[in-house]
Amino acid sequence: MEEPKIVEALETVIRLAEKLLTTFDIEEVLRQIVKNLQDLLNAEGATLYLIDPVEKLLISQVILSDRIEEIVLPVDNTSIAGYTAIQRKSLTIPDVYADLSHIHQDLKFNRAIDETYHYRTQNILTFPLTLKGEVLGVFQIVNKREGAFTDADSRILENFAVLAAIAIFNARLMEKVIEERKKTKDVVEQVHAVLHDQSLREDWAKTNYALGAKHFSYAVARRKLAARLANLFGEGV
Repeated sequence: MEEPKIVEALETVIRLAEKLLTTFDIEEVLRQIVKNLQDLLNAEGATLYLIDPVEKLLISQVILSDRIEEIVLPVDNTSIAGYTAIQRKSLTIPDVYADLSHIHQDLKFNRAIDETYHYRTQNILTFPLTLKGEVLGVFQIVNKREGAFTDADSRILENFAVLAAIAIFNARLMEKVIEERKKTKDVVEQVHAVLHDQSLREDWAKTNYALGAKHFSYAVARRKLAARLANLFGEGV
């Protein structure tokens, strides 16, 4: 019964990948990835954590739960998601309330979340999101409805982790492109303002006249400079 589920998962990954190529709404794509994972793995909950590299925290970017709105965890070996990020290892834990010191001496399940939201986490499956050697976040799937998480579940999660990592990388790349384009536009607008400054125009003309350029044409020079800027930055001036 595992193979049909893996095939279905791969078909879902392909469909979501196609959508990723045609949309800029990355948050919605990530939410669909997590929702499809939850359904395919027949789990009660699913969370996508992203790493804040400045604060060194794992922050839930997408969390599918009727009770919990946000979870923030340190990126260290004291939490299951933190361990997954630090060690870059998938974890399959059949009983999160059991002693986890055989995995790492500092590793413990944070029962405070269960107590706060009157919930009982039983089993967990995690997988790190990595791309080009960088850990971007962690997938965490909780409470499989029937039985325990299997190797097939882990393989499915791995495929979705690759897709999510690409989506996050593309989103960050797009943010950089937009920011650089904004900076370029600001530069062009500043130059545009300078070119139309009357006092500068008169000073420039006087200076060139004094240097012997009696036939200096400010208008021609401005048009040439504007055309050059347009070629460099791809914006009209």
